[in-house]
Amino acid sequence: MPNRRLIEQTIERAFPGHAVFVPSARFGLMLAFEHFLSAGDKVLLTSACCETVVFALYAAGVKPVFVDLEENSGNIDCAALARLDVPDARAVLAIHLYGVPDDLAALGDLCKRRDWLLLEDCAQVLDSYSRGLRAGSVGQAAVYSFPKFFDEPGGAILCREAGDAEALRRRADHLAERPSWPQEWLRRIQAAIGLRGAWIREGLGRWARRVGRRPSPPATTVRETAPLRVLPAELADSLRGNADGNGAREPARRHGLAGFRTYPPAVFVRRLAGKLAEVRRLADRIREENDRLCRECPLPMCPPARFADPCHLAVPFRTTRREPLRRAIEAHTGQAVYYIYDPPLTDYLPVGSYTDCRQDPWRDRRWCSEVLPIRGSLGPESVAALRKALHGAANAAEAEPTPAAS
Repeated sequence: MPNRRLIEQTIERAFPGHAVFVPSARFGLMLAFEHFLSAGDKVLLTSACCETVVFALYAAGVKPVFVDLEENSGNIDCAALARLDVPDARAVLAIHLYGVPDDLAALGDLCKRRDWLLLEDCAQVLDSYSRGLRAGSVGQAAVYSFPKFFDEPGGAILCREAGDAEALRRRADHLAERPSWPQEWLRRIQAAIGLRGAWIREGLGRWARRVGRRPSPPATTVRETAPLRVLPAELADSLRGNADGNGAREPARRHGLAGFRTYPPAVFVRRLAGKLAEVRRLADRIREENDRLCRECPLPMCPPARFADPCHLAVPFRTTRREPLRRAIEAHTGQAVYYIYDPPLTDYLPVGSYTDCRQDPWRDRRWCSEVLPIRGSLGPESVAALRKALHGAANAAEAEPTPAAS
């Protein structure tokens, strides 16, 4: 793509490593798995993450192996991982859930002892640190997603070795698509009049509130049992029929990469470059928003470990009444609450399409059903919705008649 090296140099100034600009993070994950791993290899990761991660694994012909998560962060429990014996495992994938970094020092040492590759999914990372190590700087490669923080399309693979980056760049040129001329000109018009994805979403939310929304549903202690994510039928069938996962490669590519393998138009790449130059200022602003949210939110926060200095994509709070509170926030803000990974991937994928090495499966289910992630940019509105919902639930509980003693 034109001016690729310019945007990659800008990315390298913002993040550690040799950069390869890609159409999306999920496309970058698939490329990284294909480059560093072989078909049939196994990758260790937690089940509390986005399903697009396993779509990328299956698209590369790689099989997931789920391990125990640490219950305060949702990341890999390094102590439990060290006790596991998985002789055919090839790599560990650190997710850095919600921007909270994994214990990179412990994972790095363990991977060296076991001869495992360490790969980092930094789709939810901007500027987080673990024992002084920046997330994305320890593994053989790290994959970043730009829409989540910069509201611009695209992603990047940051490699430790320049040779790996060059090989991935050639592979990306072969598999990725260029935007069509209509797409290019439509995007130029959008950029010229200043329309941005976040403005459109926020504007629609404000319009919905002005027109008149339904009152927020009352908070209850009963949680909805309907899952928040459902596996596409074609992919589910292919996974059931192929225990090694290789038969799911094409369905996984179709469902995981559809619409995510086309490079963004040049005008958006130039705008992204300008935002990447301000990454430190953006991280400081996000930290301030998240600090205010943590001070004001009536729910208990999932505390990060002492070694972690996170820049949260969304701050994870914990509650047994997650679903009614989520609906209350969405009704109040007019925007969906994203990054809820319920059920865990072990309950989402067909049995036999993965290896389960967890010692405490209920820890995953509790985490996925109780965590409510809130973005700092929506903090004041979300806090107002939570307080109203919790106050209504408390009043309703007080109004319930006490059963007469027999």
